[in-house]
Amino acid sequence: MLSSAEHSLSLLFHRSFGRLYAQHTPLFSGLFSRLRDYYERSGEGLDDALVDFWAQLLEKMFPLLHPQYIFSPDYLFCLTRLASSADDSLKPFGDSPRRLRLQITRALVAARAFIQGLETGRDVVSETLKMPLSEGCKRAVMRLTGCPLCRGVPSLPPCRGFCLNVAHGCIGSQGLDPDWGAYLDGLLFLAEKIQGPFSFELAAQSIGVKIAEGLMHLQENSVGLSAQVFQECGSPQPAPARARRAPAPREEVGRLWSAAAAEEERPTTAAGASLPRLVWELRERLGRVRGFWAGLPLTVCGDPRVAADLSQEAAPCWTGAGRGRYLSPVVGGPQAGQIDNPELDAEASSPDLQTRRRRLQLRAATTRMKAAALGRDLELEDWGEAPGRREGLAPPGFPRLDPGQPVAPPPCFL
Repeated sequence: MLSSAEHSLSLLFHRSFGRLYAQHTPLFSGLFSRLRDYYERSGEGLDDALVDFWAQLLEKMFPLLHPQYIFSPDYLFCLTRLASSADDSLKPFGDSPRRLRLQITRALVAARAFIQGLETGRDVVSETLKMPLSEGCKRAVMRLTGCPLCRGVPSLPPCRGFCLNVAHGCIGSQGLDPDWGAYLDGLLFLAEKIQGPFSFELAAQSIGVKIAEGLMHLQENSVGLSAQVFQECGSPQPAPARARRAPAPREEVGRLWSAAAAEEERPTTAAGASLPRLVWELRERLGRVRGFWAGLPLTVCGDPRVAADLSQEAAPCWTGAGRGRYLSPVVGGPQAGQIDNPELDAEASSPDLQTRRRRLQLRAATTRMKAAALGRDLELEDWGEAPGRREGLAPPGFPRLDPGQPVAPPPCFL
């Protein structure tokens, strides 16, 4: 998606800004590189990437507005320092940096947390399905399925209640409930955000638009902005007559990136399907697996090849000790209730260390997704990269937290 957006921006900026864009292509490609680095490898924070981009863009564009002057590194430093003043008075690119930061940050944080959440769920389910039964469960399953053969009654089906107690105890001890349901809720909640206000597709399309709008604001307000800069930083050194560059034609830098042009390069996935459609299909599938672990014992014991059918409840069945009717209560429900399971001892019905670890992985993924649905990246906050950390360093118009705005604590689902 980011590669498609970068390609779209390159085509449209070549068309709209001509040689001005060609001369500064590395600046734009560097921005996309850092966005990809965050999305794929959790590199530098998004705030830093966007702040640095707008600061470098100002250093490149301001001299182009005044080809009759030479701007030394010290003068450009004064320019960026003035742009980063706390009074937020300069705003060289208007409101574009704040709006771009808000849309890109929400979309990338949400998309990254969503993909990580899916990967965590895949890995956890894969590991769970490969887990061997505990010794207590092996004995219970052998008593359920093998003992009828040893007793000379191979055609006698196990009693349904007997099967359910074994299944609830063994599957429950290695299953993922209740964390599985909360995990799916987190995925579905975040998927809804990705389809709406946190759309990665719309955010990718907006990058070029917001940059173009920022450049136009810089050009249209260059007189007042230059006067303010010259007053604070002093008059720059005049360029020698031969070294002066002719200003770029206004029509070359004045053509906005039209909405019609943006639609020409609508980002899609590699398969050509739009991202919202893929997320919608995934939401449909996730809804169908919500009760998988809780319903697994009923699914297993509902098979007539495994246990006696409900229609034959009054007929004799294998009770674990012989032919008859199973009179012990069926213990289902929460894992804590399995301590009363008559077919398993307390150790066999308790989650082992690996199962606890997998459940904690689901909880951690759920917490990240819930935070991402609020536009927050908990990984960066853990490393001290909380939003607004660079307040006072970002040029005016760059996103900052309002000092008077309370910050909600991260949600905790542990």
